[in-house]
Amino acid sequence: MNRLYCLEKGEHIKTTIAEATVSFFEQQGITHCFGISGANIERFYDALSRSSIIPILAGHESMAGTMAIGAVKAGEPCGVVAVTSGGGSFNLIPSLAEAYSAQIPLFVIAGSPHQSEGNDGPFQRSDGLFNTPNLPAAFSSVSRWCRTLNSPEELNDLLAEGFREIMSGEKLQGPAVLIIPQNLFLQKVSSISVVPISPHFLPISVEPFAIVPPITLIIGAHAQRFADPEDLVSLANHLKAAVVVTADAKGSFPNDSVLYTGVVGTMGHRSAGNSIDRASTVIAIGTSLPQMDRFGHDSLAEKTIFTIGEPHLCGSLVGTYLGNNYAEAFKILVRSTPPLANTFLPIPGIEEVQFDTKNWYRDYAKVIQAALAPSDSVFIDAGSCGASMVHYLHVPAVTICDIALGMGGIGYSFGASIGATLVTNRRSWVLAGDGAFFMHGLEIHTAIELNLPITYIIFDNRSHGMCDLREQKLLGGSTAFNQYQTHFNGDSIQMLFSGVTSFQADSPTDLEKILQQTQTMDGVVFVSVSIPVDAPVPFHPLLNISK
Repeated sequence: MNRLYCLEKGEHIKTTIAEATVSFFEQQGITHCFGISGANIERFYDALSRSSIIPILAGHESMAGTMAIGAVKAGEPCGVVAVTSGGGSFNLIPSLAEAYSAQIPLFVIAGSPHQSEGNDGPFQRSDGLFNTPNLPAAFSSVSRWCRTLNSPEELNDLLAEGFREIMSGEKLQGPAVLIIPQNLFLQKVSSISVVPISPHFLPISVEPFAIVPPITLIIGAHAQRFADPEDLVSLANHLKAAVVVTADAKGSFPNDSVLYTGVVGTMGHRSAGNSIDRASTVIAIGTSLPQMDRFGHDSLAEKTIFTIGEPHLCGSLVGTYLGNNYAEAFKILVRSTPPLANTFLPIPGIEEVQFDTKNWYRDYAKVIQAALAPSDSVFIDAGSCGASMVHYLHVPAVTICDIALGMGGIGYSFGASIGATLVTNRRSWVLAGDGAFFMHGLEIHTAIELNLPITYIIFDNRSHGMCDLREQKLLGGSTAFNQYQTHFNGDSIQMLFSGVTSFQADSPTDLEKILQQTQTMDGVVFVSVSIPVDAPVPFHPLLNISK
């Protein structure tokens, strides 16, 4: 876990609240701040311009939030977002909901109109008084901590309190929000200094135990952020364990390892389910096993389960908790288990779903897989494309491979990929459907502005494909409500934006040629690939339902 710093009140130089807040973020090691300026936050952005923190202008506040999430998943200690009042703040709610559910630490500075006790009707007033929206209540529903700054004297304590709440490890991570009225940003406060605070690990008391083989490890997204990848591999080798991952943690374990048997849950592989079924002991590392991950794995209820990172399991599952210090928990497991040389669980390989008709998504996925380089990042969007890429795409080791499963918001990948790319300076891949593109795809303008190495592959089936599939499977047939009558051609994107290379692929062979052609290109690459609306999708809840 990253080192946390908190404020110690200084007694010498006076500085403004805007400058002091920016200085605090600098001391936390923050490198970027995401958002959109406006009348009630412009003083903060002015202070940013004189700091080491790089402000990133987003196209939409919700995407600024997902950029911050992507930055954290790529290594930023905490994502910082700054937005103005009114719609600027309310637009941020969806991405905060994702960060809340996925336990991603974000710190939001939200500007608000000047403080007013009377009913003088300032523009965008949102404190819940005098028939105005209650922004603090809205933010509180999707944050771990939310406060409004009422006086300069409160600043030091509130910044320290907010960071401690989401970063020390004492409680669940997620967003913190500090609302600052516009008239306070230029108020003077004492300069600040910082003192280190050690990460807090939950105390554990575990009775001596023995692990009964065969063993299966289930690795989740929390472990992908906090566990050392080499430690995960060493533990699996020591335990001779089969390894499966959750859909949002595909990059947490080498997909080409003989121990790896695939993804669990709704988008997963039969081989992963077989590994769980055969196991006597299951170790859930960084996952609480929510419904999306445990779907189809009813045998979990019969297993001896140990958990690391996430203290509580979902549903009726019960496990022995080994704490949130991954390195120490792994040592406990190794000490408690001698090398299991003769209990190696036979691995049949990864069993993918097969279809009688042409498997468009699988064929495209294999082309993309061949083009991925080690340490690239992959951001998969929701829907038919998401289920298919999670299932069919296998990624190199040390790869960020992300899908938003907190709230499952469509379009998430367009922002998250930008935040991650700014931190890694490596190429990112966005795999999204045309529905996601129509929602938030114009955020590629931000990537173009920053000349970021991002390859966008948009699966164009002229529909919200998963919604249409659900109609077919659950409602007796498609109403065509979720289908588009028109679509865009990939070649046309470079007419819309200068500085982008765009292509249209009508087959996996076309895509393969395009990716070979663009392999050494810098900057943004955009490819639209055609896919039938009825292309089969490996989403298990719908596979065995007749039309």
